[in-house]
Amino acid sequence: MKKKNIFICIGVILILVISIGLAYSKQSEKEELKLDTSHLISIMLENDIASDEYEKTEITKWPIEGYSFNEEESYCDSDSTIKWVNNKIQIVGNMSDKCYIFFDKIVKDYDYIGTPQEFIVPVTGTYKIELWGAQGSSYDEDHQGGKGAYVSGVIELNENDNLYIYVGGHPNDQSEEAGYNGGGVGSHHTQYGYAGGGATDVRLINDDWNSENGLNSRIMVAAGGGGCGFQPSENHIGVAGAAGGLVGYDGIDKSQYAAHNHHGTGANQVEGGFNSDYSYPNSQKNIGGFGYGGYDDFDVFGGSAGGGGYYGGGAANRGHAGGGGGSSFISGHTGCVAITSATDRNPKSGCDEGSKTIECATHYSNYKFENTEMIDGLGYKWTTEAGEQTGMPSPSGEIEMGHDGNGYARITYLGK
Repeated sequence: MKKKNIFICIGVILILVISIGLAYSKQSEKEELKLDTSHLISIMLENDIASDEYEKTEITKWPIEGYSFNEEESYCDSDSTIKWVNNKIQIVGNMSDKCYIFFDKIVKDYDYIGTPQEFIVPVTGTYKIELWGAQGSSYDEDHQGGKGAYVSGVIELNENDNLYIYVGGHPNDQSEEAGYNGGGVGSHHTQYGYAGGGATDVRLINDDWNSENGLNSRIMVAAGGGGCGFQPSENHIGVAGAAGGLVGYDGIDKSQYAAHNHHGTGANQVEGGFNSDYSYPNSQKNIGGFGYGGYDDFDVFGGSAGGGGYYGGGAANRGHAGGGGGSSFISGHTGCVAITSATDRNPKSGCDEGSKTIECATHYSNYKFENTEMIDGLGYKWTTEAGEQTGMPSPSGEIEMGHDGNGYARITYLGK
């Protein structure tokens, strides 16, 4: 009998322990649910600009960069109200309501890939386009290639318009290989000349980067910087010319001889840069052209190349001198000089290097930007000439004094 009572007591104790455990477990679960509201909110991100296709994301904070809150699409199962205030969501109503928060994609980014990239306008409206040109080849961290330029503008585009984005390439340090999209080729002999950086541009025609029709169709160009050089015997390093606004920067000759002047000059709105050494005749190779930087072709010492651009910078013909920077272009930016037509690269009738009218600056296609901004590779802001040294926005949102590395492009949808 005593044994039976003992077993009954043990059974009662076990039941009490299990009950307390279950009660505690349920209470803990409740508290956890109180603290974790992720089961109540679904963040829905649009796949592409104006696609109207959304996917649920696992991110734990509200997306701000590249997205805008869509109040019309957002809703809660029990009709709580949703507002976007100071980059935060405010939900008023039932605390346990299940809500779906929609964000529209407004930004499309283009990194360097070495081939054209297409943008099909998804909806008629206003777009901001930003371009960064590529840096020229460097000797080392302390002696860098010319930095790339930045351009931007706002433009009205129609649904199903096609634009083609060519993002400029940055040659590796001490590279002879040209930067994609117009950087000049470096030349190594007894001295070392490094390659120019490529331009980043927007075109109306998709073709090889150097095709005549494609280059003529450019409506916006951010220039690339010139390449560095190196003279081993004297340990002199040629200083590269930075990418320009309307005009590119000259390279600098660092020879100890004052009479030496072997650098490449910067391009402008109607012609490419050239080699400043008048003891050698200029050829069609060391002079920059429409869309490409020059390169040294004398096969004597080696020379630094020009950067790509609307027009490309000129090449140096010694390693102790740097290549010139390319020039930038924005259709509709006063001071730019547009070409006559799809088959004629001469400046528009009555327009020249000193022209300061919108008519002269407008591309033959009549695609035209407003609220334009042009900042060269040293950080100077251009109107019809270089002004204040403001720096430029980097793709990551910081301020840089000329663009490092490969080029970049961004298209932002501003609305209908």
